[in-house]
Parts: sequence; structure tokens; C-alpha cells
Amino acid sequence: MLDPFRDKLLQMDQDKITRTKMLVWLRARQMPCSRSNLRHFLTIRRAEHNCNHMLECVAPGAGQCPSVEKLFPENPASEI
Repeated sequence: MLDPFRDKLLQMDQDKITRTKMLVWLRARQMPCSRSNLRHFLTIRRAEHNCNHMLECVAPGAGQCPSVEKLFPENPASEI
């Protein structure tokens, strides 16, 4: 329902615009929305953004795993 406004809402959220102002902005565009729906939408989108950001940070290192694993001996010392 709010996906067409996703980018603008996420920018407003990032700019610390209040939910009340976001709701007014949505209503001005003929998109009635409850406060709880807006909160849920923003929560889900923030989680997606955080997950994508984390994957972007980890992905380059993940590609190095096979070469790093080859550096380990087959029978490492028991104290490791």
C-alpha cells in the first residue's frame, strides 16, 4: 500500500520527520494511512535496509573464505 511512497517515506524517516508529519504528507496525496500501519511499514523497511547493509559489508569477506580455509592445516593443534 505504501510502497509507491517508499523512497520518500524512508528519506523523511532518515531526516527525523515525525510520523504525524508523514501522515499529513500521505493524506495530502490521497493516501490515508493509520499511525500503526506507518510504524509497521517503517519498521519493516528499516530492517530490510539494515539487513542489506550488513550483507554488503560481509559479502566481500565471504568470497575469501575458500582461500582462507586452504591456509588452515588439516589437523590443527588441539589447543586452537
